[in-house]
Amino acid sequence: MPLAILIPDQKRTMFFSLPDELLIEIAKEASWRDILTLRQTCRRLMDITKSSKVWRCLASREFRQTLWLESSSESYSAEELEVLILRRKRADHTYEIARDGDILPQRILPITAEKHHNLVCLVPGGRWLLISNKDGTISYHDINSGDCAGHELIPATTQSRLPGSISVDVDLDSPVLKFNLALFRFEYPLNSEDFIEIWQVDLVVDERGKGVGLTANNPILKCLRYQLEGHAISRAQLLNANDHHT
Repeated sequence: MPLAILIPDQKRTMFFSLPDELLIEIAKEASWRDILTLRQTCRRLMDITKSSKVWRCLASREFRQTLWLESSSESYSAEELEVLILRRKRADHTYEIARDGDILPQRILPITAEKHHNLVCLVPGGRWLLISNKDGTISYHDINSGDCAGHELIPATTQSRLPGSISVDVDLDSPVLKFNLALFRFEYPLNSEDFIEIWQVDLVVDERGKGVGLTANNPILKCLRYQLEGHAISRAQLLNANDHHT
């Protein structure tokens, strides 16, 4: 029910006599549902709920719990933050109603399969897709772009070894997207020469502080002989990679 309906006429007059700055502070304490409800009451509250201050405050709560921002919320407009938050809420709702076995909505990406290996990894946040290629390189794809064009992120090694698995560990303390990426490289049959590479990957930002790509820093952070059973790289292997160069 809209907020204006719940307020008696006299108090409503007092409420709307408040300056915009104070109304913004009130709206900053509201949930995303309340913000959308307030927007339907009148033009003034519609303008208030479109304030960047309101959506940055909401983002600071939402992204700390369930969402990822690639860079500071200051680099996003109110409209961009609203889109990100409501997209996540729609996804949560879709998964909730699909728990009974319904088929979840699917999205087909325009990525050609000829040059790609069968190994993919979606970086937390849902924008960057990492794909291993048959030439041993790792490419990244921006799935928010129209064509999902691939760009080389990790070069091939001098040895003829394909990536066998990819693991990602995001640095939650970094103000912009940064993560360690581990690759297990192997050849058949598996042998003691197979190894793990760990790279530090950073977000490439433009002059506005918006992410436009990824870059992998050279040199490799850690290179280990593969001595574990099976083929999976544990996330624990990525922790504190910068502190254990070998």
